[in-house]
Amino acid sequence: MKPSIALLALLISACAGSPDKPGPTPTGPAPVDPGEWGLRTSLIAANSELALAELNRKLYLLGGYPASRQTVRTVQIYDIASDRWELGPPLPQPNNHGMAASVNGKIYLIGGQTTADDPSYVNTVYELDPTTGEWVAKAPMPTARSAGVAIVHDGKIYVAGGRPPQGHDFAVYDPATDSWEVLPNLPTQRNHITGAAINGRIHVVGGRQGPGLSPLMTTAHEVFDPQTRAWTTAAPMLRARSGMNGVLA
Repeated sequence: MKPSIALLALLISACAGSPDKPGPTPTGPAPVDPGEWGLRTSLIAANSELALAELNRKLYLLGGYPASRQTVRTVQIYDIASDRWELGPPLPQPNNHGMAASVNGKIYLIGGQTTADDPSYVNTVYELDPTTGEWVAKAPMPTARSAGVAIVHDGKIYVAGGRPPQGHDFAVYDPATDSWEVLPNLPTQRNHITGAAINGRIHVVGGRQGPGLSPLMTTAHEVFDPQTRAWTTAAPMLRARSGMNGVLA
């Protein structure tokens, strides 16, 4: 059976329970029937356009902005086992539309932008060690960009796409050497994309092809092989989508 990407919307509700479902228990979240969605504890602060990474069964929500569209430095950490939130160390600078990943016990926030509306793209890379609670600046990305996707494979972080004019950009960061390598361009330029590493290859799926809230979207599904350093085309999405999140399951 061929591997595939399972795309799931990460829905975080503002409610902690419902009339026909039990609420959280003292030791963790309420049980959920197989194949059903269940409500979990809401965020500490409402947010959007943030970066997300998972480490040790905790979700790290980095930056973003609320309805005011004022970009924040907020870090919200969700403990899956206990269904509880806590605030983490604030980001070194405001960030929205960043790309995040975890490698070897560290959280990385890559690129993004510092304001909501103008192209204030950054090439910054920050590393968080949860044991020390400190953010540390690392080698910057070769180009400043936001709204791409960060995918971990073999201890390295592959960052693909971004808002125009960086929609083709593709590079890999090695945390062990704190260095970047520019790779062959993503064939279809796009942003607000998702992806995953499957069987040693990097899959990049869907996305927006224009700036801002452009209706130009794509079903593109392109695959990079780190061994051959070449891109190939895989089965497209069933319909064009952007502004989504994805996980491998």
